[in-house]
Amino acid sequence: MSYTILDAAMLLLIATAYRIVRPAVSLKRFLLLLGSLLLLTVIFDNVIIGLHIVAYHRQHILGIYLGKMPIEDLSYALGACLLVPLFWGRQTDVT
Repeated sequence: MSYTILDAAMLLLIATAYRIVRPAVSLKRFLLLLGSLLLLTVIFDNVIIGLHIVAYHRQHILGIYLGKMPIEDLSYALGACLLVPLFWGRQTDVT
């Protein structure tokens, strides 16, 4: 199974839960969280891949890279960004 299929399945499950719970979160907060997580993901993934702590089989990735990091790794940051408001539930946003 490719990382792309695994990532798509994970994001589909999270998106389904997101539609059911409908957490109240401002776009500004979401974009700030997303930008922070994406930046940290790019930095630290490149470090751990560059140090050969983590490796990916070329057959299971798309072949699009940001530095040494396969583009599929960004889906984990997106998934985390969507999961955080789910844990907050239906709380109202105070901004």
